[in-house]
Amino acid sequence: MNKDDYLNKDIILDSVFRESEFERTEKILLVGKNGKKEGPFIRKIFKQNKGLGEIYKVLLNERNVGLNCDGIPNVYYAGREGDKLIIVEECFIGISLTDFLKKHNFDINLFNTIYLQICEAVDYLHTGFSKPIIHRGINPENILVNEDSHKIQLIDFGISQHFNEDEDQPTIKSGSRRAFKADVRNDIYSLGKVLEFMMDANNWAGGNADFPNDIYKEIVQKATDSEPANRYNSVATMIIEFQSATKRRKWIQDIYEDKRIIVVGHIWNALVTVAYILASAFVIYLAATPEIDLIGPLTVAEKIIYSAMTILFIMYPIYFVLIFKPSLRKMVKSLPRLNAIHYIAFVISCWSVVLVLCLIAQLF
Repeated sequence: MNKDDYLNKDIILDSVFRESEFERTEKILLVGKNGKKEGPFIRKIFKQNKGLGEIYKVLLNERNVGLNCDGIPNVYYAGREGDKLIIVEECFIGISLTDFLKKHNFDINLFNTIYLQICEAVDYLHTGFSKPIIHRGINPENILVNEDSHKIQLIDFGISQHFNEDEDQPTIKSGSRRAFKADVRNDIYSLGKVLEFMMDANNWAGGNADFPNDIYKEIVQKATDSEPANRYNSVATMIIEFQSATKRRKWIQDIYEDKRIIVVGHIWNALVTVAYILASAFVIYLAATPEIDLIGPLTVAEKIIYSAMTILFIMYPIYFVLIFKPSLRKMVKSLPRLNAIHYIAFVISCWSVVLVLCLIAQLF
């Protein structure tokens, strides 16, 4: 569809989605001279010249030069009729994120897929144009989800605007109700609230979203900080943090779902932690004093095992620290739930503790 298609064809009004003092949103069909129908399309009518809907013109130009994003609607026409701005865009087949969650039980892959698409669409608005576009209205009702493909689309760009550091920006309210100039951090705040909404089990069918929310809470807290300067400085950074948290969350989920899980109490926490510390210290000590001979000469096989242990004992604690950065408390809490691989590593660590005892006995 192009401008001439809209201007030269008859319009059939299918339904009215929304109408307010300033805006009317409709679903329409276009009928050619041969009676063939095209559509449906979404037509938005901004009734007064209040600066609303101007970003749709930018989206139209973007489409005309062959650039687009799946999460952003294709705009086919933008023109004025008197004091009204008329926008015609694609009709995305989907339901609001709110309604979508109510119809689906929680699924971590679905959760990740949808939220990452939302972030990528907003990141495109911020980085894919000559000047960042601030949506300013991101919420579960303005995010559509296709029930078959699970693709998403942001809608309602009526109050969206360009951001230009050299120009005065209208002030808006932040989470602390303090006014500040609208920039990308306004959308980042909204993305944080959407993530918080999706984390709430009550918003899913059945209300049984069973996953460790604390992994994502840090992202929500930073994105929705009452001080805009403390929020993420870009959506790209937020995406990286979300993907990192998702990997940690999947790792924990794999442990929970593994049939070979060992669950014990805080004493086990202490024993495992001590075992890793002693094993690492033992290997470092041996590496620093190669002349020490443990219970007779080492065979070739024992040397190979010793070399493998050296790498394991040094890298494994580092692995835990990196996975659960920056909280040692989280690392320690995870240790009681070990799958088969971690259990083998712990057994080898215990063997190292035995060697430490042998070393102590030999020295004294």
